[in-house]
Amino acid sequence: MFTQFYGLLWAEVMDPYKNEKIEVPPKQSGGFGQTEGYPINLMATLGFVNIVVTPKVIDFGNQVVGCGSLPKTVKILNTGNAPLTLKDISFYNCSPEMKALGGLPPSNTLVQPGQSIELRLQFVPQDDTKEVCYLKITSNDLDEPVVYVKLQGKGVPTGTIVDKFNQVTGDKYDFLVVLDDCACTMVDYGSNIEAAMSSFVRNGAIWGKDFHVGIINMNIEDKSKRGKFNEHMKNVQPRYVQKSTPSAPDKFYNNYSEVAKESSSDSLTKGGLLAGYLAVTEPLQTFTNTPCQQDIDCLNNPNVCPDPASCDMECVDGYCGGYNWGFIRDDAYLDMVFISKADDQSPGPLSDYIDLMYSIKGRHNKPMTHFHCATWIDRCEGHAGHGPGDRYIALSKEFDGKQAIICDDFAWILNEVGSGLAPLKLQFFLSAQPVPPTSIQVKVNGQACTSGWQYEASSNSIVFDPTGPCMPQYSQPIEVTYTVGCQ
Repeated sequence: MFTQFYGLLWAEVMDPYKNEKIEVPPKQSGGFGQTEGYPINLMATLGFVNIVVTPKVIDFGNQVVGCGSLPKTVKILNTGNAPLTLKDISFYNCSPEMKALGGLPPSNTLVQPGQSIELRLQFVPQDDTKEVCYLKITSNDLDEPVVYVKLQGKGVPTGTIVDKFNQVTGDKYDFLVVLDDCACTMVDYGSNIEAAMSSFVRNGAIWGKDFHVGIINMNIEDKSKRGKFNEHMKNVQPRYVQKSTPSAPDKFYNNYSEVAKESSSDSLTKGGLLAGYLAVTEPLQTFTNTPCQQDIDCLNNPNVCPDPASCDMECVDGYCGGYNWGFIRDDAYLDMVFISKADDQSPGPLSDYIDLMYSIKGRHNKPMTHFHCATWIDRCEGHAGHGPGDRYIALSKEFDGKQAIICDDFAWILNEVGSGLAPLKLQFFLSAQPVPPTSIQVKVNGQACTSGWQYEASSNSIVFDPTGPCMPQYSQPIEVTYTVGCQ
């Protein structure tokens, strides 16, 4: 929605013949009529654009020289309320090995508010070296005029590849709280939210596990805070708590208190689904293993940042990386809870976010990911809510999560994370494409498996039958051997 501004401009001059003041133009004329009882003759409309690009890191993995990889998709969203102009999209420091299927969009392509476009990219290596380059997107977004998407892949010769995995241990949990910390929410339900958090730090089942627990807010307009732990307040430490953190529950409560105290503006767009997804994926989860002492060490390193003026990397805990690096673990369960009096305002259809959330762990690993919510309904007292949280509820039900009401006691949702049965991982992604697929050989715990699994070409993964004879049990090693070549 555009913001409208109105005004009235006039001048008072002295008529020397009549010895009286004259209004020019007459103040009551109001060239544009009246607003709220006042005449107006000035009017302006203010809108803003806000670009969001997902993902911002694409790894094509190992690809046989001369063969095209499976396509990868980049989505460009406009979360603002005015048209986004994509001034230019081009490959930056890329060889011809990186390609855009169907070509790149022409200059000055428009993306309307709440809409998105998709690009399909492919890697076709010509030698056995690693390619690292970028997709550069230039737009009319004032606070983020240039966005870089990191592209990487490695050419490999034809031959045999062995991928090794381990089944989950069953006790690792990554838990993210996504809080609507706007002023009206904290005024109406702050005490109820605080009670739930207090109960969680005393009674949460997760504290007995190998845990990572963090908190973000739902603001998706402010790039400096979007998806980042503790609203990117660097004085609030640790960024997230883990099993090795002394007094971890109390320190998490302190982080929550600082976020709640900060409270964002009611007018900002609250997109919990987008914020949550960005928080647990790259580039916020990127770890470069490059030591640093301050942000400038990362910004001035061309191996870390292609452009110091448009870089997502910063110096975090002594290394260059995204602000949330280290939180997500491949072998951990992921739980996320959305606490909000308003429905999700992330741009685009809900189905897009369901697909994005599935992509984090894999569609067949659905039992490893749960989304929960505490949302508003019309019996809740206080300021009127902005919808009953239909999108949060729908996502939660899709992933077999739990739902509660923000004005009721919802501590039980937080306290139950980490309880119950720990599911086994079913889907394991390969580092290259098997050619032919019949060359695949699977071993579990050192034993050959001729059945109980299948190769899924669309996701390039091995999917185990949970009731089959070769289902890997907790911590067991898995080995997948296959040949690679051109299809």
